[in-house]
Amino acid sequence: MKALGSLADVERELRAAGFFEGGGDGLVADVYLGYGLSRALRRTDVPDPPEPCPLPAAAVGIRREDEPAPPAGAFRVGEWRATWDEGAYGSAVWVLLGFRTVNLVTDFADTLVLTAVMYKEPIEGKRYVDIAENSGYWDFIVRRQRNRRQRNRRQRNRPKSGVILRGRRLMP
Repeated sequence: MKALGSLADVERELRAAGFFEGGGDGLVADVYLGYGLSRALRRTDVPDPPEPCPLPAAAVGIRREDEPAPPAGAFRVGEWRATWDEGAYGSAVWVLLGFRTVNLVTDFADTLVLTAVMYKEPIEGKRYVDIAENSGYWDFIVRRQRNRRQRNRRQRNRPKSGVILRGRRLMP
């Protein structure tokens, strides 16, 4: 991989290998585009966030199609350092729990209203979208729960996610 500094450099490397003129047949380009490339597109003067590790803005590696991809290499995830105090993390969890609860309650109420409307009067064209959206939402929720239960049965352990209060699981 060759470290590069801009999209123009990436294009230059690919063009030199023949990717844009038809001479790149049988070649594969492994391309990395980093967040630093967006610096020129930003509309604010806010400085870049600190990089967790030194990475190039872009990188290109060109190899023959029959060559195997380079190995991923050894890497290590550094130690996690909390940037908030425990109270802030707890508050964030409760806010997310509140959002999910409000979402479930409002969608359940929406289902009840749609059910009442369906029994009261004939369904019109505009209601089909409401019914399709509502049934799609519940289909997603039920499938997600079923898949989670099956995965947990395969792992033969309790789910690691969720909110536990006084020994009771409140949220999967």
